[in-house]
Amino acid sequence: GIWSQSPDEGARWERDLRATPAGFGESFTQMEERVLKFWATALQEWPDGELVVVSHRGPLVVLYAAIVGIALDVAWRDPFERGTAIRMDLDRAGVATPC
Repeated sequence: GIWSQSPDEGARWERDLRATPAGFGESFTQMEERVLKFWATALQEWPDGELVVVSHRGPLVVLYAAIVGIALDVAWRDPFERGTAIRMDLDRAGVATPC
């Protein structure tokens, strides 16, 4: 993997999510923009229904930070383990209410 091939780049990325090494493909900023665009669309298309989102850790952290209204670096420190399920009830504006 990238961490074994370029450990310095991997470590740098872990310290600064926006310092995406070239070998990682999509930049963190590009992914963040894609996730936030998805979320804006989801709020309009599924205003009163249930929505299940399944993804990799990065997009889920971006989405979680946006919904809960916390800084991305704070959300990134929360360990989303494999198979983590989070339930949130949202109002029409997309504001989370604890379940």
